[in-house]
Amino acid sequence: MTALALGAVVLVGSCGTQTATRQGPPSPSNAVDSEAQAIRKETYAFYDSWTGGRSGQTAAEVLIVHDTNGPLSECLNRAGYDVTWERGISGTTFMDGLNASRWLRDPLSRRYTWMAVMDAFSARVEDRQMHDKRVPDDVVDSCLRSSRPIGDEGVLKTSLPPVQQRLMADWDARITEAVASVAGDREGYETCVLDGDLPEAFAEPEDTEELLDAIDAAMPPVEEVPLGDEEPSPNWQKWLDVEEQLLEVEWTCAEPVYSDAMRQLPRVIDEFAADHEDEIAELVAHWQRVKSDARALGWTEDRPFLSSTLEGWVNPETEYPPALDEVAAP
Repeated sequence: MTALALGAVVLVGSCGTQTATRQGPPSPSNAVDSEAQAIRKETYAFYDSWTGGRSGQTAAEVLIVHDTNGPLSECLNRAGYDVTWERGISGTTFMDGLNASRWLRDPLSRRYTWMAVMDAFSARVEDRQMHDKRVPDDVVDSCLRSSRPIGDEGVLKTSLPPVQQRLMADWDARITEAVASVAGDREGYETCVLDGDLPEAFAEPEDTEELLDAIDAAMPPVEEVPLGDEEPSPNWQKWLDVEEQLLEVEWTCAEPVYSDAMRQLPRVIDEFAADHEDEIAELVAHWQRVKSDARALGWTEDRPFLSSTLEGWVNPETEYPPALDEVAAP
């Protein structure tokens, strides 16, 4: 949970991960096993069923922002300023159910571009939704004293309850073990990437941390990252070329084991579901309640941001920011 002071108005938004715009049709240089990609889709569906998925996490954000910004908004309204609590809704939380293993990175997605657009999206939302200089500072300060922030404990109770935290840790451990049985450990993947034909812009990184720093430095600043139909800058196209070479290196390392690694997942799902049947049922009920409570505030799955002004940046078919798997690899 973060409190952002922008202009004269302070509104609170829950921590979220925004997603990116599609860069083109998926056409990786190496064919990807369709059965493996079908397993990926099924795995995400199972994982989302008890972690809330994109719609559940957005509904949770609506509740969190309302509980935090509701009293502030009411106070500002009484003072004669039309500032709605919905301005604090910044996007959706993305939980990658396969993030525990580097070998399982989706070869059809531009994950680094996704991270760049995530940062740009957050910056735009922050500027557009929460920038309001109409309200004098003394009025804001007075209303802030009367607000009742939900606090970190309240945020986690809604968006990441304790039972879910425990299950996510067990899930990650099982995924890691299952994949390692056919692909090896994470260090093997990272060594392979570091030894690959990396872009010249990355020099010769000594370790993964140096590589990540080089990737971050190569990304254009947020103001040059296009969202929706915005025209890309020359720097952005240069970045896409660099990323394409990086993705080729990563896929060269993962491709020999990717399909076998993905085929371990159905067994993991079956065993996990059997071992945690009661806890999963508890979490499914939790997310149903979260969505029901959010609907009482005007939220719906096809109108996730209520009155937020995100036109032009979200997927027009879903009203959500496009998902990670919509950021296509070269």
